[in-house]
Amino acid sequence: MTGLMQPLRTLADAALSGSSERFIPETLKHDPELQRLARLHIRFGWLGLGFGLVYALFYGAVGHYHGSSMILACSLVFGLVPWLIHKTGQLWITGNLFSLVLVVGFAGLATVEGGLTGHAVGWLASVPLMTMLLLGIRPALGWTFACVLVVTAFVIAHAAGHHFPRTFPPQWETLIDAAGYVGLAPFLAFLGSIFERTRSQAQGQLQAALEKLSLANERLERLNKDKDEFLNIAAHDLRNPLGGIIGFAGVLKMPGEPNAALVKQAGETIESLGVRMNAILCNLLDIRRIEEGKLNLKTEKCSYQDIVSEVVLSFKQQASAKKITVLSELPADAPAFVGDRHVTAQIFENLLSNAIKYSNPGSTVRCTVDLSGGHVRLNVVDNGPGLSEHDQKNLFKKFSKLAPRPTAGENSNGLGLWIVQKMAQAMNGNVTCRSAQGQGSTFSLHLPLAA
Repeated sequence: MTGLMQPLRTLADAALSGSSERFIPETLKHDPELQRLARLHIRFGWLGLGFGLVYALFYGAVGHYHGSSMILACSLVFGLVPWLIHKTGQLWITGNLFSLVLVVGFAGLATVEGGLTGHAVGWLASVPLMTMLLLGIRPALGWTFACVLVVTAFVIAHAAGHHFPRTFPPQWETLIDAAGYVGLAPFLAFLGSIFERTRSQAQGQLQAALEKLSLANERLERLNKDKDEFLNIAAHDLRNPLGGIIGFAGVLKMPGEPNAALVKQAGETIESLGVRMNAILCNLLDIRRIEEGKLNLKTEKCSYQDIVSEVVLSFKQQASAKKITVLSELPADAPAFVGDRHVTAQIFENLLSNAIKYSNPGSTVRCTVDLSGGHVRLNVVDNGPGLSEHDQKNLFKKFSKLAPRPTAGENSNGLGLWIVQKMAQAMNGNVTCRSAQGQGSTFSLHLPLAA
């Protein structure tokens, strides 16, 4: 028997492995319970095939040819079950087929192994348990009744004086009976192991699904919180410029000859407020594109010189209003980088805008370029109040509120640096900050060096 256990263990391992997954049809994968039962049916088919082949070989070796052929036929039917499930997806068919094959097979073996005096009738006890695991209680009760009828038929036959033959050499009787009785215990153990392994696997999948659901809920909560923040930003940050636009529009409607200076002031203010509103809306739209993965990039070989020149020129009026000098100190042979030109300009606009926003009037902002590893680094250096270690840890977080405030009451909603960091990362780069309180800040955009 020791020689038989090793192939049995090998076959049981195959039955318990994950090779059953490819036989499960898509129609059953949408329901976790049906998927678990399908996996159980398939693995039980492998187990029955393995046990049957071992016993068929053993019976053939000792000259029990009738028993060997019966077990071989039943085993082949078991081996067909995975393909049957894959083709039909009907578990009630395969579950009842298992029970039918076992009842007919064990009854057939009993007729050539001495009826009630052989071991085959005892194996009928496994049928109700197997049916209960595969199909549930009600089908198990039906097949229990069928097994009772078969045993009762043998009892009646014996009572009537009918004796069933033993169609194998007499000298092997003890070994065959021992193999039959001893094999029932590991068969039921392997059946229970398959059930427990399948149940455990299903439980693990359920737990993983619950964890994914929990993460999804957390993400939804964050998104809901972000949505509320966005609405607050829209309501708060857009209300003030809208109020200003409405107020100056009312001034322009005042009766009488319009004052040229007042009209000019109103137009400039309305334009400035409109630009401010547009920047707020652009931020909100950028966040949506980033979080939905719709930030379309056109990466190419670019130069910082043209980008810096254009952006510095566009901020000339804003810097002049605070008497801030913006110096572009880029060398003529500054190395090229790989990135999206438009997105890079947008990042630099934000960094330069912040430098001007937080710098004191009359100070200087410098723009430089150098190499850092395999990246080209664009630096925006200001002489502002600097940042504490705590502020630097929260610098690139969404909706972060930092201790320094804009020096001329400019607007800040805590989104700009989060947006530019995400944009830089999308181009395989990043944004960093070096700062100390009272000593200004240096914000650097790192992008890959062009080959």
